[in-house]
Amino acid sequence: MFSHPYVENIKKFFFEAMVEGWVADGEKFTIPQLPGYKAIEHCDGDFHLVDCYCKNPEYHGSSGFTTIYWKNNPVWVMHYGGDYINDKAVDFLKYALSWAYKRKRFCGGRGPSSLCAATMIYINTAEQNDFTKFSGRETIHDAETGQLYGHHIYQGMALF
Repeated sequence: MFSHPYVENIKKFFFEAMVEGWVADGEKFTIPQLPGYKAIEHCDGDFHLVDCYCKNPEYHGSSGFTTIYWKNNPVWVMHYGGDYINDKAVDFLKYALSWAYKRKRFCGGRGPSSLCAATMIYINTAEQNDFTKFSGRETIHDAETGQLYGHHIYQGMALF
C-alpha cells in the first residue's frame, strides 16, 4: 500500500521524535482513560507520535507502547515491557536508547546491539529487525560481575 520512501519517512520521524522523548525527559502528560500511565508526544506536519508507559510504584515492572500516526491514522507500533532494578540502570537504559536514536540506528526500536560504559553493559538481541516487523530483548548487566540489572522484551510492526 505504501512505497518504500513512505517507510523511510516514518523511520526518520521515529528517530526525530524518540530523541526528544523519554530519553531526553520530554514533557509528560496523563491520559484519564489510562490510570497510572504517562505519555509523551511529538508532532511534525502530518506525523504524530505518542509514547505511553506505566510503572508499578511498588515493584520494578514497567510496560509501554509507542504509536506513530500519519494524518490521524496509526501506521506503526512498538510494545515493550520488563523491569530494571534501580534508577542507575534506568539512566543507563536512557543513555543506550539515546545513543542509537541520535545515530539513527534501528535495532528493534531500542538501543544498539551492545554498549559498554563504565560499570554497565547494554545488550540488545533483535530476533527480527526490520522497521516494519521487529522483536527482541534488551538487558543491562554489571560490567564486572555480569549481574542482571534488568530487561525489556519488545515487538512492533508497521500497520500497513
